[in-house]
Amino acid sequence: YQEGNFIEQSNKKSFELLEKACNNGDQEAMYLFAEALRKGTICDQDLNRAAFLHKKNSENGNIDSIYLYAKMLEKGEGVEKDIEKAAQNFKLAADCEKSEAIIRYSEMLMNGEGVEKNINESYIYLNKAVEKGNPEALYKMGLKLINNNSLQNRNKAKEYFKKAALKNHVASEYYYG
Repeated sequence: YQEGNFIEQSNKKSFELLEKACNNGDQEAMYLFAEALRKGTICDQDLNRAAFLHKKNSENGNIDSIYLYAKMLEKGEGVEKDIEKAAQNFKLAADCEKSEAIIRYSEMLMNGEGVEKNINESYIYLNKAVEKGNPEALYKMGLKLINNNSLQNRNKAKEYFKKAALKNHVASEYYYG
């Protein structure tokens, strides 16, 4: 109903069906319903309810909800802002190989946001996302290396920028040239 493929498009019907599936415990439906509430796509935006559903779904082990609940905690969207809990949730999603969470948790470790500052662990996490080929991680690792004046590091940075640029990462295209 949301897309209107082969049937008449109806946000109301989409909302009702997602809510019903969500209430029946369907994790994917709960994620989609929470996102509809967070973004206000097929209904009025309700950040409190979205945060509640992402939290509940994260307790069921849904990695995408863990990551989005962490973002909501970090920004104070629909919940009280709590950087420490956000970091815990980013770490949980990062340890489940969610690339965006790996990158964000790495940044938190680098800056000591919500966790004790740990530069070595920050690089370990960022490297996990680099190994997965995540363009943003490749770019960030390239930046870290280019800031070191070693020729070897600058050449390695160029390799990272090239890999990211080949994945259409615009900022990397600038550095790669």
